[in-house]
Amino acid sequence: MTTVLRLMPDDRLGPWIARSQAAYEQSRLASGEPAEIAAEAARASFEQNFPGGRPAPGHLVHDVVVTLSGGDGGVAGAGENSGSGGHDTVVGVLWIGPFAEGSDAWWVWDVEIDERHRGAGHGRAAMQLAEEEAARHGAATLGLNVFGYNTAARALYESLGYETTAVQMRKPVGSSGSNSSSGGGGGA
Repeated sequence: MTTVLRLMPDDRLGPWIARSQAAYEQSRLASGEPAEIAAEAARASFEQNFPGGRPAPGHLVHDVVVTLSGGDGGVAGAGENSGSGGHDTVVGVLWIGPFAEGSDAWWVWDVEIDERHRGAGHGRAAMQLAEEEAARHGAATLGLNVFGYNTAARALYESLGYETTAVQMRKPVGSSGSNSSSGGGGGA
């Protein structure tokens, strides 16, 4: 059994974009962001990265696939078959691409393994394949964001050698219990 990446077929890309945008908005809400800010940030991010419903230049959306045939070298194009006679299972999705157009600093924009397939090493394999795929496309670095509440993912990324480069912190103040300001003022 081998984990490989395959470009997501066009017929599934649109529905995935809608689900992923909604999940990103929910993650921002879960991290304490006000609803209107979370919704606008998710909308703006997906509008920028999927203009006209297609990935921006350099962005790659892959299915994470488990194949029983021993794989096809890690990455296969859209519609390719591993030759396993249909014994492939899509277990998740991986979206990588440049942090800014033309940059060699790449980003894991989304990685998710379906709940029923978690704990079997597919997330680790997907991240290792992401590193290879990004390097193959000219990336010098691969970064990512992990929300503070996602301790399992954070542990995985640290075990793979990812280092913390920034930490955002928030404390509710005032009677509403929220602070919609994202300012980073004042030095400590």
